[in-house]
Amino acid sequence: MQMQKRFSKQVMAGLVLLALVFVLFFSVWFVSAHGMHQCCGEDCPVCKILERCMQHLRNFGTLPGVAFFCFVGLLCYLEREARKQDSYCKISLISLKVRLND
Repeated sequence: MQMQKRFSKQVMAGLVLLALVFVLFFSVWFVSAHGMHQCCGEDCPVCKILERCMQHLRNFGTLPGVAFFCFVGLLCYLEREARKQDSYCKISLISLKVRLND
Protein backbone atom coordinates (compact mmCIF):
# COMPACT_ATOMS: atom_id res chain seq x y z
CA MET A 1 0.00 0.00 0.00
CA GLN A 2 2.79 2.42 0.94
CA MET A 3 4.69 1.67 -2.26
CA GLN A 4 1.58 2.24 -4.40
CA LYS A 5 1.04 5.67 -2.82
CA ARG A 6 4.68 6.60 -3.34
CA PHE A 7 4.59 5.38 -6.94
CA SER A 8 1.38 7.27 -7.70
CA LYS A 9 2.87 10.45 -6.21
CA GLN A 10 5.96 10.03 -8.37
CA VAL A 11 3.83 9.51 -11.46
CA MET A 12 1.77 12.62 -10.69
CA ALA A 13 4.93 14.66 -10.09
CA GLY A 14 6.32 13.46 -13.42
CA LEU A 15 3.11 14.41 -15.23
CA VAL A 16 3.11 17.88 -13.67
CA LEU A 17 6.74 18.31 -14.69
CA LEU A 18 5.95 17.26 -18.27
CA ALA A 19 3.04 19.71 -18.37
CA LEU A 20 5.26 22.55 -17.15
CA VAL A 21 7.95 21.74 -19.69
CA PHE A 22 5.33 21.58 -22.45
CA VAL A 23 3.92 25.00 -21.48
CA LEU A 24 7.41 26.48 -21.36
CA PHE A 25 8.43 25.17 -24.79
CA PHE A 26 5.07 26.02 -26.35
CA SER A 27 5.27 29.57 -25.00
CA VAL A 28 8.77 30.07 -26.36
CA TRP A 29 7.78 28.64 -29.73
CA PHE A 30 4.60 30.73 -30.00
CA VAL A 31 6.35 33.97 -29.06
CA SER A 32 9.16 33.34 -31.53
CA ALA A 33 6.78 32.35 -34.33
CA HIS A 34 4.17 35.09 -33.84
CA GLY A 35 6.21 37.86 -32.24
CA MET A 36 5.97 40.22 -35.20
CA HIS A 37 2.41 39.54 -36.36
CA GLN A 38 0.16 42.26 -37.77
CA CYS A 39 -2.47 43.05 -35.18
CA CYS A 40 -6.07 43.04 -36.44
CA GLY A 41 -7.53 45.31 -33.77
CA GLU A 42 -8.42 45.60 -30.12
CA ASP A 43 -9.68 42.01 -29.69
CA CYS A 44 -6.82 40.32 -31.49
CA PRO A 45 -6.69 36.66 -30.37
CA VAL A 46 -3.01 36.34 -31.28
CA CYS A 47 -2.15 39.31 -29.04
CA LYS A 48 -4.09 37.74 -26.16
CA ILE A 49 -2.24 34.44 -26.54
CA LEU A 50 1.07 36.28 -26.87
CA GLU A 51 0.38 38.14 -23.63
CA ARG A 52 -0.46 34.89 -21.85
CA CYS A 53 2.70 33.21 -23.19
CA MET A 54 4.80 36.15 -22.06
CA GLN A 55 3.20 35.92 -18.61
CA HIS A 56 4.12 32.22 -18.45
CA LEU A 57 7.70 33.02 -19.42
CA ARG A 58 7.90 35.75 -16.77
CA ASN A 59 6.58 33.29 -14.19
CA PHE A 60 9.22 30.77 -15.23
CA GLY A 61 11.79 33.48 -14.54
CA THR A 62 11.14 32.95 -10.84
CA LEU A 63 11.74 29.23 -11.29
CA PRO A 64 15.36 29.22 -9.98
CA GLY A 65 14.19 30.60 -6.62
CA VAL A 66 11.38 28.09 -6.40
CA ALA A 67 13.72 25.28 -7.45
CA PHE A 68 16.15 26.26 -4.70
CA PHE A 69 13.47 26.07 -2.01
CA CYS A 70 12.22 22.75 -3.40
CA PHE A 71 15.77 21.41 -3.35
CA VAL A 72 16.26 22.47 0.28
CA GLY A 73 12.92 20.90 1.18
CA LEU A 74 13.92 17.70 -0.58
CA LEU A 75 17.22 17.58 1.32
CA CYS A 76 15.40 18.06 4.63
CA TYR A 77 12.95 15.30 3.73
CA LEU A 78 15.73 12.89 2.74
CA GLU A 79 17.63 13.59 5.96
CA ARG A 80 14.50 12.94 8.03
CA GLU A 81 13.89 9.66 6.17
CA ALA A 82 17.52 8.63 6.74
CA ARG A 83 17.14 9.28 10.46
CA LYS A 84 13.98 7.18 10.51
CA GLN A 85 15.89 4.34 8.85
CA ASP A 86 18.64 4.61 11.46
CA SER A 87 16.14 4.39 14.30
CA TYR A 88 14.53 1.31 12.76
CA CYS A 89 17.84 -0.50 12.35
CA LYS A 90 18.89 -0.44 15.99
CA ILE A 91 19.34 -3.97 17.25
CA SER A 92 18.26 -4.89 20.72
CA LEU A 93 17.43 -8.09 22.53
CA ILE A 94 13.75 -7.37 22.02
CA SER A 95 14.17 -6.84 18.28
CA LEU A 96 16.08 -10.13 18.12
CA LYS A 97 13.34 -11.76 20.25
CA VAL A 98 15.81 -13.18 22.71
CA ARG A 99 14.19 -14.72 25.73
CA LEU A 100 16.03 -14.16 28.97
CA ASN A 101 15.27 -16.94 31.46
CA ASP A 102 16.43 -16.75 35.06
